[in-house]
Amino acid sequence: MSIWKICFGMCMLPLFTTCTKTVDHAWRNDITIINSFNQEVNIKLYWSLTTFKIPAGKSYVYRQESSDGPHLDFDDSDSIIVTFFDGKEKIDYNCSDKAVESVVKDCSKDTVSLFNSFRYTTIKQSERNYMNYYSITQADYDEAK
Repeated sequence: MSIWKICFGMCMLPLFTTCTKTVDHAWRNDITIINSFNQEVNIKLYWSLTTFKIPAGKSYVYRQESSDGPHLDFDDSDSIIVTFFDGKEKIDYNCSDKAVESVVKDCSKDTVSLFNSFRYTTIKQSERNYMNYYSITQADYDEAK
């Protein structure tokens, strides 16, 4: 087969194929962390190794997409370290992660946690789009060491 026939065939291929639109069925689950405490905080997520700072009185939006529903898991992070400006820090664990649950004793008893859905205000913006709000407060600081 000559090179011209191959080139002609490749050029004509788009004319004979049908176009299909790809629909993304991802869930959008944005998490806004509001620093209501009087110190800057540094947050580090484990698995993704994402870090960000939130000055006192400011907020940070963590954009999270999922294919299987709205979860407050920070893209499957197993833990989050919150470090306050004065050096005190706390570790919140994702207790729904089976590996964490088997290692961290009484994991689910930590009620002041970025993984605890009861600490959030959640607003459904559309069928697959949620906005979640968490406030870092004195309770978070009191848990820090």
